Amino acid sequence: RAAAETLRLAGHTVVEHARRLPAWLGPATVAAWLSRAAASVDGLDQGRLERRSRALARAGRLLTALSLDGRRGRERWSGYGADTWFGDADVLITPTLAAIPPKADRWGERGFLRNLLANVRYAPATGPWNMCGWPAITVPVATHSSALPIGVQLVAPPGGEPHLLALAAQLQAAHPPLRPPGFSF
Repeated sequence: RAAAETLRLAGHTVVEHARRLPAWLGPATVAAWLSRAAASVDGLDQGRLERRSRALARAGRLLTALSLDGRRGRERWSGYGADTWFGDADVLITPTLAAIPPKADRWGERGFLRNLLANVRYAPATGPWNMCGWPAITVPVATHSSALPIGVQLVAPPGGEPHLLALAAQLQAAHPPLRPPGFSF
């Protein structure tokens, strides 16, 4: 809400809508991500990959073999869904994360499904736009009580990168990022 209010005060028209991302989009995004993970390690010595990377690649190869690689969902979202969901807006503002992310320690030691579910729970809003290739940027606008930055995601239609960068600059000028103790930028 801070980002929307900042942009409103800067003279932009801000309209809130209650649309929700379609339920099929989450699984399609995960499937596309896993199939891309599999494709990215093709030709590499699998024995030299970390266990987690091998698991991601295996899952992606399985989904691809079953024709569940997210291609249809990506086409559906890219060709119609994103435009329809976007509506008349020139930029969308969404939360970057739905919750504070889990601690990063020992991700490689936890089970594949546990990691996947954690990611889907705390970061559901960024994947759909990555999947369809629309430009997006994350800008920190506040600080959580845990000292972690809270960001918003700005999304524009294809070709909207200059507009996103200008809006991000306005937001950062109004909400300069704080450096949490023990972190550096």
